[in-house]
Amino acid sequence: MKHPIDRRALFRTLSLLVLGSCLGEAAQAKQGLTLSQFLRLSALLTGFESLDGLAGQHYLAELHRQRGRAARLRVLYEQLGLASATPPASLDELSDELLFARQESSLLAEEIVTFWCEQRYRAFSSSSIFTSRSASSG
Repeated sequence: MKHPIDRRALFRTLSLLVLGSCLGEAAQAKQGLTLSQFLRLSALLTGFESLDGLAGQHYLAELHRQRGRAARLRVLYEQLGLASATPPASLDELSDELLFARQESSLLAEEIVTFWCEQRYRAFSSSSIFTSRSASSG
């Protein structure tokens, strides 16, 4: 009596399944973050909920263009627990050990915060009521 699936076929199928799973995880790490994930990460790091989506989209695209940055973004996102079922609502919920566990991640987090602070400053300075010209002509 011949079995429909022999041992070799079974092992071949299992190895393909394992390989496919590993490749899927590698592709996800290479893929980086979506815009909504990046804005969520940025909101956690900065404490600002309403961030400019267009600025975030441009910055995220720039990060993805730089070699290795997409994978580092994914690592930071997961390291801070944002991919978990119960993500942190603020930095206060995270320990310093978790925040600064990897130097690459903490440098990337600092860079993201700096970017958003500069965006806030530009928005504030461009919407000021008085300029030096209007103040001196008054």
